[in-house]
Amino acid sequence: MALNRKKLRKKNLAAFKKYALATYNRLIVHRPASTLVVADDGELDVIAGGRSLYDGKAVRSAMKQIEDFWKFPTFISEFTAPQAGRLDRYGNPFLAKLLRRAGEDGVTFGADPTTREAFFLIVFGIGLGQHVDRLIKEIRPHVVLFYESDLDLFCHSLEVCPWHEILDNLRKRCGYAYFVTHAAPDPALYALEIINLLRAHNPPGIDRSFIFTHSHTALSKGVVSDLKKNADNLFHGIGFFYDESLMLKNSYMNLRGGKSRVFVRSPKIRSESSAFVVGSGPSLDDSFALIRDNADKAVIISGGSSLRPLLVNGITPDFHVETENLNLYTAINQAARDFDLSSICLVGSTTIDPSIIPYFDKTIFFFRNSLSPFPLFCDSDVYSLSRPNPAVINAMLSFAIDGGIEDIYFIGTDFGTKGTGRHHSKDNIHYTDESYVEDRRKYEIPVAGNFGGTVYTSEDFKTVLYSIFGTVASDGKGHRFFNCSDGAVIEGATAVLGSRVSLQAPPGGKKSLIGAIDDGAAAMTEKWFGDCWRDDRLKLTINRLADGFLELLADASVFRDGRYLAQYMKLVRGDPLAQSQGPSAETAVAILFRGTLDLILATVAYYLNRITDPAMREPLGRIARQELAESMEILRRDALAIVDDPTDIPPPLTSREWAKPIAEKPHSFGQVARNAPCPCGSGKRFKHCHGRN
Repeated sequence: MALNRKKLRKKNLAAFKKYALATYNRLIVHRPASTLVVADDGELDVIAGGRSLYDGKAVRSAMKQIEDFWKFPTFISEFTAPQAGRLDRYGNPFLAKLLRRAGEDGVTFGADPTTREAFFLIVFGIGLGQHVDRLIKEIRPHVVLFYESDLDLFCHSLEVCPWHEILDNLRKRCGYAYFVTHAAPDPALYALEIINLLRAHNPPGIDRSFIFTHSHTALSKGVVSDLKKNADNLFHGIGFFYDESLMLKNSYMNLRGGKSRVFVRSPKIRSESSAFVVGSGPSLDDSFALIRDNADKAVIISGGSSLRPLLVNGITPDFHVETENLNLYTAINQAARDFDLSSICLVGSTTIDPSIIPYFDKTIFFFRNSLSPFPLFCDSDVYSLSRPNPAVINAMLSFAIDGGIEDIYFIGTDFGTKGTGRHHSKDNIHYTDESYVEDRRKYEIPVAGNFGGTVYTSEDFKTVLYSIFGTVASDGKGHRFFNCSDGAVIEGATAVLGSRVSLQAPPGGKKSLIGAIDDGAAAMTEKWFGDCWRDDRLKLTINRLADGFLELLADASVFRDGRYLAQYMKLVRGDPLAQSQGPSAETAVAILFRGTLDLILATVAYYLNRITDPAMREPLGRIARQELAESMEILRRDALAIVDDPTDIPPPLTSREWAKPIAEKPHSFGQVARNAPCPCGSGKRFKHCHGRN
């Protein structure tokens, strides 16, 4: 038995070295303080500190856990049924035709899923691994996330769990296993980590993702609760084809011509340098003296709507950061009427609205590595901000970190309200007649205040806040963070009253520091641009992806199980473990298509999971294949049209019309007759839908 255990451990370690190298490196150096006990009948136990952890019944206990799990399975809550008008101009008609044709063929759906199979499986607790093989065989996932902070137990499992077979079989089915062996300080951070991984791999497979808890802890309960509560948010921000196409076009407009400059990350931290990252929360109104008193010592970074409050109060930022692909013109134009913006260096995503560029004498563009322009133009991450999403404050923070600023001060970054009813600085554009967007957030979630008390945040601000936590924790080595805002606590940042902040000028002075950041930008030469934006190659790549998608649908049995999701993941996301090798038109085109395809295929998965009669899965699959093929041909046509005329972008916003919560912007529809069907695909006439305004 001992010899077999040694052989199994050796095989398992070889598998971890092949498929999960970071985990392998942790396992081979760990020396368990506890003892694995193997009984003659094969039962297992672990003795730690003289105490039995499994009462001599580890195998039986694991099997009972699985049986109990199937009586009351835990999974990320099912999503609400996809609704016409909630997708985009491709997804809406697809959904309408899918349901109409399914009804005509007698296909019916229930409220609950009718299958045990799932694309994702999340396992809290590896223990001795006795539950792992059976769970994977019954659920047949393609991506498994394992969480285990007890390395003693994990190491013991190498001798009694067939990890090498489990990992080999997963890869044969284009599957992946991920192992997290660190402990997060907050369940929400784990939940955010899980959500990001699910979204990065295959959003259409998220519905009914199972969560199996082997080790019940307060942490695992908190993570499960947070995941289930935020299930519908898993698809927020994935983006439609139109959104991505606009960002690709904006990048074309912003980068062509050979005169644009691109941000380059600083290779080192600039000692004795300071920056104010200025948000537009209500506490900004009490911080203007702090900023003025140190304006000659700290780099002032504004972003989004914090520009106007600073200018109104006599402060001109050194850098202004923007990330939005539209809805910028109104605010910038309003500020430019009353103030001179020319001395401010605009730091913008390559995808920002080109109409605001002329207001600034200097512009530095950065790439966002989750968007299509990045793989098209970049051979290195140094041209991107490390973590510019999901909000402009993330880009501001990353700009300060990636620019090498040593000490970073958060000012006006409240992430909510203290119950006063005011959620932004009094001079914010939200409170002017020219406001182009209405704040519909519900500030109902209590979080700890930076200087005590409670701050009430919203769901989206909470997500942004936790992403800031992650940035500080992951990218903050060598930097120091200080929170001067009278808002939410920022983990990793020291709370400090503005009245106690007294800075020293950086070596060589502030102008020298700004000049160093500015001079570090790279020139986007005509050759660089031309080598990456090649019409012939882009068109060839678009056609290859479309043909690959149609080939995926050619197999009549593709919807019998989860194969279609695995094949789709490989088509539009490739191998998640592969290293990027230089600019890639293939990846850029995949990103262009996949937001809309994700949502369309998520619709297919939703109804396939809830079909009441398994015999009707094949008729529904036939309908889905036909409608998916038609949708892909429309997407192909529109993608090729982008390459034919990338300068066809919407005019700048000069009124409030675009602020309405609609699936797509009506300016993207072209000329539409009032009585014609609305291009959004809702089935309504244009005059009763997007044309009613």
